[in-house]
Amino acid sequence: MKKKIVLYLISGLLLFFLGGLKAEAATSTWPSSVPAPPASALTIKDVFGVVSGTNADTSSKYPQTVIITPYKRDQLGGIWSNKRIDLNNSFSYGMWLWLGVKNGLYDVPDTASDGIAFLLQNDVKKNQAIGTNGGGIGAYSYGNQQSGKTNYVKDSLAIEMDSWWNNIANLPAEHFDEDIPYAANSNGHTAFVQPKDLGKNSKLGHIKYWYEKNPTTDNNKDPKYMLANNHWRLFNINWVPKVTWQNGKRILGGKLSYTFGNNYDPKTGAVDNSTIMPGDMSLDIPDVNTYFGVDSSTSDPSNQSVLYGFTGSTGGANNFQAASMNKLPQTASPVTLNFVIDGTSTKLIDPISLNGEAGEAWNGADRRQEWIQYKNEWYQYTGNYTADTPDSKDNGTFSATTGYNVTYKYKKQTPPENYALKKAVKNVTANDANWVTDTTGKTGDNISYELTYTNLTNISSGDITDKLPSNITYTKGSLQMASPDSNWEYKTIDDSIFISNQTVKFPYVIPAGGSFKLKLNGAINSGVSPGDKIINNATAGTSSSSVKSNDAIVTINKLPYKGSIEKGVLNETNKETKYQSKTSGQVDDLVKYQIKVKPDANSADKLTTIDLKDVVSDPTSDLDIDNNSILVTYADGSTQKESSIADIKLKDMVKGDSATITYSGTVKRTTVGEIENKASVTAKTSGNETYSDSSKADVEVTEPRNTNMTIRYVDLDDNLASPTYISTEVSAAGKPKAALSTVISDRIAPKVLNDYTVISVTNDTDLTKANWSDAYKDDPLFDYKDKVITYGYKKAMISIDAPKLWDFGTNDPAQSDTTYYLKTAENKPQKISVVDNYGVQSWQLKVQQSTAFISTDTDKHELTDAQLRITNGNVIANKDNTAKGNINSKDKFNIDTGSEIDQLMTFTKIGTYQDNDEKKDQSSKDNPYTNPGKGAWDYQFGDDKTANYSVGLHVPATTKRYKTHYQTELTWSLTVAP
Repeated sequence: MKKKIVLYLISGLLLFFLGGLKAEAATSTWPSSVPAPPASALTIKDVFGVVSGTNADTSSKYPQTVIITPYKRDQLGGIWSNKRIDLNNSFSYGMWLWLGVKNGLYDVPDTASDGIAFLLQNDVKKNQAIGTNGGGIGAYSYGNQQSGKTNYVKDSLAIEMDSWWNNIANLPAEHFDEDIPYAANSNGHTAFVQPKDLGKNSKLGHIKYWYEKNPTTDNNKDPKYMLANNHWRLFNINWVPKVTWQNGKRILGGKLSYTFGNNYDPKTGAVDNSTIMPGDMSLDIPDVNTYFGVDSSTSDPSNQSVLYGFTGSTGGANNFQAASMNKLPQTASPVTLNFVIDGTSTKLIDPISLNGEAGEAWNGADRRQEWIQYKNEWYQYTGNYTADTPDSKDNGTFSATTGYNVTYKYKKQTPPENYALKKAVKNVTANDANWVTDTTGKTGDNISYELTYTNLTNISSGDITDKLPSNITYTKGSLQMASPDSNWEYKTIDDSIFISNQTVKFPYVIPAGGSFKLKLNGAINSGVSPGDKIINNATAGTSSSSVKSNDAIVTINKLPYKGSIEKGVLNETNKETKYQSKTSGQVDDLVKYQIKVKPDANSADKLTTIDLKDVVSDPTSDLDIDNNSILVTYADGSTQKESSIADIKLKDMVKGDSATITYSGTVKRTTVGEIENKASVTAKTSGNETYSDSSKADVEVTEPRNTNMTIRYVDLDDNLASPTYISTEVSAAGKPKAALSTVISDRIAPKVLNDYTVISVTNDTDLTKANWSDAYKDDPLFDYKDKVITYGYKKAMISIDAPKLWDFGTNDPAQSDTTYYLKTAENKPQKISVVDNYGVQSWQLKVQQSTAFISTDTDKHELTDAQLRITNGNVIANKDNTAKGNINSKDKFNIDTGSEIDQLMTFTKIGTYQDNDEKKDQSSKDNPYTNPGKGAWDYQFGDDKTANYSVGLHVPATTKRYKTHYQTELTWSLTVAP
């Protein structure tokens, strides 16, 4: 690794004069009377482009600034953003504006005109859109009053900062400000304006306007409060979106507001907030389509974004106008929403990119569609998604540095008519928690039905017909509707037509994929019998085209079935989910038992003295029962913890009650055979009759099966909730207790990976909660269960940073034995910096001078026998260093032409590290790999007191010096070795 710097020894004043000429040429268009704008790290060329053919130009003197109009008359300027703003998300944006020295009036010469406008636009000309000069401020047209001045920025909204009052009676083309009184405009005004074709006049028509005045005295002629007041003035704009729905169509609107007028003092850098224009300068926009011609009904941001920028102009007076960047809009890293077919990477629609401000909230669900049509098929959201956000949720706040991805998963629903009208039922009296298609009830119960209609079959208008069965009586006043227009809140609607003919009209023309819901209640009549099924369905559409819903069923409750004891077992290790009377397993498998006890329906009032005993054939060597897992759960939801299965006392139970006993155990038997387990229950009825029963559930122990071992390799510095795998994982199968090397001979536990250093290892699969330990060279054994081993690595990096230039300044060319010293800024010593993060090899810093000091003129004079002499060298280690090793350095040395000085700074690693030669790798479980840590060191030339006398260039008296510029080249390098 090498870094090169160039050293200059300058004699004479040539460089100074050349630099001065360049600076003058670069700033010739900037008036000397206009102060520097506020400092900014932003560069105007990175964000905006100048409208070609206009007089606008970026400033070479102040890279954050654009000159909208130079100090000339009849100028026209405009700039537009390179990127669009997404109106679906809020944004804030700020610029400093220079409008001139003082406001212009038509009878006062050499005053500011005509002003600057900020615009949001969707003009078909895009970044070449422009209006006219003069009163057009670069945004508007003059109508038909002036030939060639009919162009304006279309599909836009402007905020004008107007320093010239255009309303001259004898000039038909000067009526832009006819609706603003002259007295009110003495100090200038700002306004919301929608640029348009002005036709036969130039009456612009301001949507809302505000004029400059002293906010304390209300004086609109106070010179301090002029729009153009010989100051840089701050313009801030803010947008807050608001989505509404009308007839099932999405409408994007919002509120646009701005502030203007903070004066900037270039001498002190202070900002005067007292000069802000008074008033609530805001505009409510119900529908962005009104101004920008974008489609507000779609969730696709490509149809809901606009360019932003500034235009400006001068007319009959000279005026310098400029804009300087302060804050950019929507600078956070974007969030990308993807919509794919479940189990594939097929995208149903183009991804949606959410843009916003850092820290601002976003919610992907707001832009997610329930239904998407793709290739004439309908796909429904499954309710599942993946997200690489910190909490894996599809909502959060924008990050300034990290973009997130959310992928929503959809499933094709075929045929669509089966999904167009869905009906669900809920027993309100029984406190049903969820909508279902089948529930139970009894006479008198209050039943609620819900209908969801989605236009999947091109039926956009019609009726819902729901003829309730004769044994359900409709509850008057219960008919409700929910739709996007109501934000999916149920609203009560008139039910007179439904009462007469059981129909409800669609609320509006339902767009393809659009939905609405109905809800109504009814009571179960008398005359039903246990086991009866009340079946109800509905239709949607017209007499010529309709769809039918599924059945919603209410089953009348039957008498409880006979009491019993049922025992089952499942093997959780084998991922079994259903209890059965017998399962199979092997040693170390986790099995779970369930015992259900229900009283006899024909018993007397209740069962009492219920005693349950559960016996394992050989509890010592067959099964290790987890006594902490024993739990009794009753039908009413109450629970009872037990510490042994040998004798459990259950609560008294009546008809309909039940008790479910569950517990877990680990198979300990290592030989083939059967683990028998029998549960027995005894009880007394209220008639003092004895009730008893039993049930078995056994585990057949089989030969141990091969288990899997997976080894993964992750970057510890990345998000472990969605880890970055830095090498292909290795999977193998083998017999329990066998070593991995019996099936794989490669070195994989851990791998030696280029540019990475192994740090730690874990057997936990969830890396966000993993317990990590020091990694070591291992030959892991297969377990009775599948296992995952994850090795964590750190990215290894070593770098060197050296000054690009050592300039010994301009010196007297007289011949004498002289040492010229390198002067430093503020007595801060020069340094060579080395950063070593997680490297495992020792290194040393070297320097070499390739050639003698040679003049840069055509004569190529050599500064013979010149020698660099370094003293006071020392090493400064970063206080946060964690690197393991010893640092050594040289405190002084001389550099001769063609020579190389080594071991200027040497770092020797200490510890046990991976070796490419496995035989030389000394790591073991008892001697794990050392974490090499991170380190940063500066080889420093002197300190605050000696910095200016630590780097010297010695030239003997015998050396001829010319009035010229000498230079040579130093190469600093790092040598890395084990």
